[in-house]
Amino acid sequence: MAEFNMTIRSGNAALHGSDGGAAEVARMLRLAADRIEAGHDYGRCMDDNGNGVGSWDFERTEPEQAECSDCGTEADPDDIGTTCDECGRGIIEAIW
Repeated sequence: MAEFNMTIRSGNAALHGSDGGAAEVARMLRLAADRIEAGHDYGRCMDDNGNGVGSWDFERTEPEQAECSDCGTEADPDDIGTTCDECGRGIIEAIW
């Protein structure tokens, strides 16, 4: 599981465009997504003018369950990424 939070203060000109700020918010969401994929857990939201307008954070939690990708056998989450002891073919994956 994971939790994503983003707060944007919309009191400046960049967030009051003809589209009501939708394009600017979408741009900030894409930037946050790029940073999350690069391994970051938090960051600042900057408008197109370079002003800080908010922040975001992404919290990963440990999976509570795991199973074999091949045979479906339940496994311990500590075994994620290892070969299944039951069938010997599949890799243990997290169940979110």
